[in-house]
Amino acid sequence: MGAATPPTAVLVSLLRLGEQSAELAFDRLSRSAALGATDPYRGMLARVAAEEHRHDRELAAVTGHIPRLRMSGAVRRFFIGLRDRDIRVHLSRIAALDACVCQIITQVLSCSLRSPAESGLRMTLAGIRQDEGRHVRISRRAALRYGASDGLMREMDLQTRSAFCAVLERHAEDFQSLGVNAGDLLCRLSRATP
Repeated sequence: MGAATPPTAVLVSLLRLGEQSAELAFDRLSRSAALGATDPYRGMLARVAAEEHRHDRELAAVTGHIPRLRMSGAVRRFFIGLRDRDIRVHLSRIAALDACVCQIITQVLSCSLRSPAESGLRMTLAGIRQDEGRHVRISRRAALRYGASDGLMREMDLQTRSAFCAVLERHAEDFQSLGVNAGDLLCRLSRATP
C-alpha cells in the first residue's frame, strides 16, 4: 500500500477511537439494569457492540500502514462525556453521534480515497456507514422505548452535534486535505436530524 497522508491518519484515529468508545457504550447499555432480562433490546445492543468491535478491527486491518495517532484530551473528553446514567439521554446522544459519523463517511467517500492503495479503506468505510445507519435507528428506537420524548431527543441531538463540531473544528485542515469542504461538513453536522 502507498504511504498514508497525515489527514488520513487523523481520520482513521478519530474513527477508531469512536468505534472503541461505541463498543464500550453499547456493551454497557446492553447490560443495563434499565433493561429487563428478556428485553429484546438487550440482544440488539449487544450485537451493535460486537459490530463496533468488528469495525475497529477492520479499520486496523486495512490501515496497518497508517500511524495511529493519540487523539487530544478534548477528543477523549468528548467521547467520555456522551455517557449518562439516564439510558434515554445516553442512547439519544449515541444516535446523534452515529448520524454524524454517517455524514462524515459520506463526505469523505464522495471526495477522497480514490487511489487503488486506498480501496480497502474505502470499502471498509462504506460498510461501516451502512452499519452506523442501522445503529442510529436502533439507538433512536431504544431511546423512545425507554421513555425519551421527541423534545429530549432533539435537545441531545443538538448538544451532541454542537460538541462534536467543536472537536472536529480542530481538524478542519485535515478534512480539507482529504478534499472535504470542512466548512460545509461542519455546517451539515451542526443541523439537527428529524
